[in-house]
Amino acid sequence: MPFISASDGLIKKSTTSVENIFITQYLPALEPTAVKVYLYSLFLCQSGSPYTLKELAKNLEISEAEAISYFEYLEEYELISIISRTPFCVSMLEISNISSKPKKIKPEKYADFNKSVQNILSGRMVSPDEYMDYYELLEEYGFEQQALLMIIAFCADQNVGKNVSYGYIKKVAESYASKGKITASLVDEYLLNDRLLLEIISLCGLKRKVYHKDRENLEKWRDWNFSDEMLFEAAKLSAGKTNPLTYMDKILSVWNKDGIRSPEEIPEQQPVPAKRGAAKKKMGIIERWQSVMDEISSTDAANDNGENNNE
Repeated sequence: MPFISASDGLIKKSTTSVENIFITQYLPALEPTAVKVYLYSLFLCQSGSPYTLKELAKNLEISEAEAISYFEYLEEYELISIISRTPFCVSMLEISNISSKPKKIKPEKYADFNKSVQNILSGRMVSPDEYMDYYELLEEYGFEQQALLMIIAFCADQNVGKNVSYGYIKKVAESYASKGKITASLVDEYLLNDRLLLEIISLCGLKRKVYHKDRENLEKWRDWNFSDEMLFEAAKLSAGKTNPLTYMDKILSVWNKDGIRSPEEIPEQQPVPAKRGAAKKKMGIIERWQSVMDEISSTDAANDNGENNNE
């Protein structure tokens, strides 16, 4: 029995101090029950109440096993430290992890994910450091494991021998995350666009990966209401040019201004004689088309080989 103790009435009238950083950064990020466990533990610590793990679990209406699990969860955020397992004891820590993100990543919980990654990247061994980077993508951006695996597989499919670099995979994953594409269903939907871009790039006569700029262009072309068929037609017309994707973008810009939305409306580059009067309007479009094509052909655009593009 302690030499001096506080009465229940005094304890009820006292206050529990909580660091502001916990409220501003941790409270929104932590699981709700973990917040309860943390705050109740602070209360017990500061009041000097001789509670046991069993009593804490009972008051929070969770099992002892669940309580231990939440303490382990809080330890990953460096909010507490488990100093003993038998008996179970924890130490409340001063908050120093200002990122409010887990500091400890447990590789064992990603065992199945690791096997899948190595199967996808079968052309090389995946290093422990690379695995840790994947874990950080999962935990920092909230990717579903299947969603990230789909992105890795897509990146590998673009590389002969599946020797795709992690740097490229990370940039693609971050690009998807910036659009909120972190679930398997949303990634699958977004991958359709990247596969379309790969086909467009191939029709342009290029052999390279999909870059972030390509995705931005596709969004713009979609905003212009061009169908896949029209994108393919523009890509074919751009093949063999010095900078085919730049050329293609300018073609689509002209078509957008002229209201051309089907292959049948695309004017021939070489005008053909037509009956006087009936062909006047059509000839105007063709002449404008030829003028724009001449301008595009004579313009030195930025290199389209992807060397200066951000992936």
